[in-house]
Amino acid sequence: MSLGAKVFVGNLSDKVKESDIRDKFDKFGKILEISIKTPSRPPAFAFVQYEDLRDAQDAVREMNGTEMDGNTLRVEITKRGPRGEDPRDLEREDERRRRQHGTSYRISVSGLSSDTSWQDLKDFLREAGDVAHSEVDRRGYGTASFQTAEQMERAIRKLDDQELKGRRVRIREDRSRGRSRSRSRSRSRSPPRRRRRRSPSRSRSPPRRSRRSDSRSPPRRRRSRS
Repeated sequence: MSLGAKVFVGNLSDKVKESDIRDKFDKFGKILEISIKTPSRPPAFAFVQYEDLRDAQDAVREMNGTEMDGNTLRVEITKRGPRGEDPRDLEREDERRRRQHGTSYRISVSGLSSDTSWQDLKDFLREAGDVAHSEVDRRGYGTASFQTAEQMERAIRKLDDQELKGRRVRIREDRSRGRSRSRSRSRSRSPPRRRRRRSPSRSRSPPRRSRRSDSRSPPRRRRSRS
């Protein structure tokens, strides 16, 4: 088996099946294995293992940039294999690829409904141009990137304040990319509390008891006259 006969297929639908990928890629040569990965954040991706490097190269040449289930595929040769790999490593690898293929012409979208998916947002923005990447969260916010500045500006001009799934969304240029979000927090220590000195307790002298003498002086004796 030739080295490097493994193909990375990115930007797949999270509902893709192995049979769907096999139908698209089997025509280029013998496939040994297909491994689909669905990370915590879409899109999904897969590895297609060919027996021959030339078949893998044909698949990349013919399939890269084509559409599958409404998604534009990213297909390229990779040295990473589907066997024995940590899924977290695969997620980081896909994130690296997405950033590499992304652009600096990014927009932020607010006002999305809770059931809006990244695919819904991508389809909505395609009217403005080629959407390289899109993401949404559960709080009603999303981001997307375009290939050119003109496409980004067109999206802001034409699609801002338009309806997506029954909600009017607001679109702005995203200027947060590349800025460090980490902020150093200085903790101000409150000055140490001063201990309150207790005033020494005043010792009260016990009350004096007035003692009455019960002993009476003996009566004087009268001197008798002789």
